[in-house]
Amino acid sequence: MQIMRALRRLFYGRPLYNLPDDPYIRAFVDNLPKKLKEGQAIDLVPHLKRHGWSYLDAGLYACVYLSPCGRYVVRISKPDVRDAKCAYARLCMLQEEENPYLPRIYAYLPFGKHTAVMVCEALKPVTEENDQELDDLLGAFSDLWFGRTLIADLDLVLAVTLIRTAAKSWGVPDLVDCDSNIMLRGTQLVLNDPLM
Repeated sequence: MQIMRALRRLFYGRPLYNLPDDPYIRAFVDNLPKKLKEGQAIDLVPHLKRHGWSYLDAGLYACVYLSPCGRYVVRISKPDVRDAKCAYARLCMLQEEENPYLPRIYAYLPFGKHTAVMVCEALKPVTEENDQELDDLLGAFSDLWFGRTLIADLDLVLAVTLIRTAAKSWGVPDLVDCDSNIMLRGTQLVLNDPLM
């Protein structure tokens, strides 16, 4: 129980930054409002629009805005977001070496216990021309997730281990939603937000 409390302090206690050497995104993050009450991260929308960010999409747990340059997105989690989703984002940021299957998250700014703003790389949706690669990745992911294989791409093994750690540490059942949350970085498939 003490380990869980320590992990939660790590994940919710402070913002994390892993900004690229890009003056645009560094200036943008520096100018984000520093104090918002829990559940008020959505108040960032006027700030984003003033700086040229445009609405891109929304899912069950977050809404997404695209930067004017098209290289970055801001994800604003909704107040009812699961702890495991936040844990996954923060674990992705804490990786010592870049894993091609994990999203690049440049800033994680918690506002209260269940709301967060994340500055991430902009990814593209998977297209029909990637169907075979997607099927192969989903098959390998499923085999690893359910322990049906030991031989696989080491980066994928590490990504699955990270996802399982985030899920189990926060009491989320073994439910993943990879089908709709795999995106592209160039031609590389990325497990963008796999936890339900």
